[in-house]
Amino acid sequence: MLTNSIKTYLSVRRALGFKLQSVEKYLWNYANFATARGDIRVLSKTAVEWAALASSENQRSNRLKVLIRFARFARAEDSGHEIPPDNIFCSQCALEASPDTRDRITRHMLALSTYMGHARLESTYWYLESTPQLMADIADLCESFTLGGSR
Repeated sequence: MLTNSIKTYLSVRRALGFKLQSVEKYLWNYANFATARGDIRVLSKTAVEWAALASSENQRSNRLKVLIRFARFARAEDSGHEIPPDNIFCSQCALEASPDTRDRITRHMLALSTYMGHARLESTYWYLESTPQLMADIADLCESFTLGGSR
C-alpha cells in the first residue's frame, strides 16, 4: 500500500516537471524503514523516528519535509495516512519561519517584474505560471532551495 502510494506520487510530480531524485531516495528509504516495522501507511511516530536517523539537524528537517509533502498527497486518497508534525527538528531552517527569506523573495519578484517591464506584479506571476517549462524549472529550483540544496 505504501509503495503504491509512493509510485503514484512520484509519477504525478514528475508529470508536473519535478525531477525528485533525492526525494525518491528519501521516500524509498522511508518505505523500507516503515515496512520493516509493519507500517502500511505514513505514521507520524515512524516518520519522526526515521527522520531522526539523519546525521544533521538540517538533514532531519529535510527528510521530514519530504515525508510531510508526500503524506498530504497520500492522505487525499487514504485518510489512514498521518501527516507528521512540521518544524520539530529545525524550525529556523523553515522557509515560512524566516521573514527575511520572504522579504528577499519579494524583492527578487519585484526586481524581475521591473526587469520584464511589467506594470503590475500579477503580470509577472501570470507569465511565470503560463510558461510550463519555466514554471517546472522554477518549481524544481524552489524545491531544491527549501530542501537545503539537495536534489
